[in-house]
Amino acid sequence: MASAKREVFELSAKGIDIRLDLSVGHIAQFVVSKWGSSIAPFHRAPWADAPITNSSKRFPPHLESLSIDFLCAPFGRSDVEPAPDHGWSANAEWVPIGLDDFGDGKTASFELCRKILGATVVKKLTVRHGHPFLYQSHQFSGGSGSLPIAYHAMVDLPQGAAISVSPKVMARTADVPLELDPLSGSSLLSYPATSERLDRFPTRDGTHVDLLTYPLGEGQVDLVMLLERHDNAIGWTIAARPMEGDMAIVLKSPKEMPTTVFWYSNGGRLYEPWNGRHKGVLGIEEARTYFSAGHAASQMPNDLSTAGYPTTFTLGDELQIRSVLGACPLFGRSNKYRSVDRHNDHLSLVNDDGSVMELPFDCNFLD
Repeated sequence: MASAKREVFELSAKGIDIRLDLSVGHIAQFVVSKWGSSIAPFHRAPWADAPITNSSKRFPPHLESLSIDFLCAPFGRSDVEPAPDHGWSANAEWVPIGLDDFGDGKTASFELCRKILGATVVKKLTVRHGHPFLYQSHQFSGGSGSLPIAYHAMVDLPQGAAISVSPKVMARTADVPLELDPLSGSSLLSYPATSERLDRFPTRDGTHVDLLTYPLGEGQVDLVMLLERHDNAIGWTIAARPMEGDMAIVLKSPKEMPTTVFWYSNGGRLYEPWNGRHKGVLGIEEARTYFSAGHAASQMPNDLSTAGYPTTFTLGDELQIRSVLGACPLFGRSNKYRSVDRHNDHLSLVNDDGSVMELPFDCNFLD
């Protein structure tokens, strides 16, 4: 089945260029050029720009167009309201409804052509001159019911990475791995399992791996959830790419998205369209969901929600959910970072060696 030509919307400010695939609402391009070279650490599937050949199967739009970041509403299976996996927000057309040029940047607005549980959904993408960040928000208006939601960012790590995160309570895997049939794929981690040490998570063979070093292994696909500390002012993940000399940054409000789901995709799915070729990818999925179990499971009372980690949002009144993607060069002697903080109009990144990089940032965006 050949991939259809897709209409894209281009949004740019000084030092940053974004493209949105309007057919599915995926970020199709993210390039920062603030430091004199192009930095593009986020991932687009190898089949997204080429025909999917030798197949009579039809793939859901989000999979055929798999790219950089998109909103999942619901996250996982759509087993409450009929829709493809990850919901219409990741599978249906978005229509441009406005472009605001406010002097030091631009905001483009788009409306989802399908309703979700009766709610109208508007996507807003903002870029600012000199800021190496894409500010994303999604507003749900009206509707009724509860809904698990996640952003689905993916980082390209063909030569590995060192990962740093805001303080977490623990890491957990679900009851079962993503792939149960060894002919379809293979996972490395133990399911179910927990660990308060992210650098020592149990595997299925009784050993341990460091969740903050990529890759975990070869020919594996795994999903693990990191629980944010309740007192964190900002949630953050940095994927440092030493060989490329740059890093991807993903930011969130912990009150909105109390968990981060890491999806390690390194050749562990063998069926179409994956065919073992989806390698060197880390999904950094900021979420309010019950793992990837789907809409119905996230609505039910569960051990996460009992522990103070809600797994759905409630629709009805206005609901706004935000996320930030960024990129910049590596700095300091270490590839690990100890903190990310907001100060006035800057984001301060602190390397493990104590060195600091300050990046222009809209410090009110995630409040």
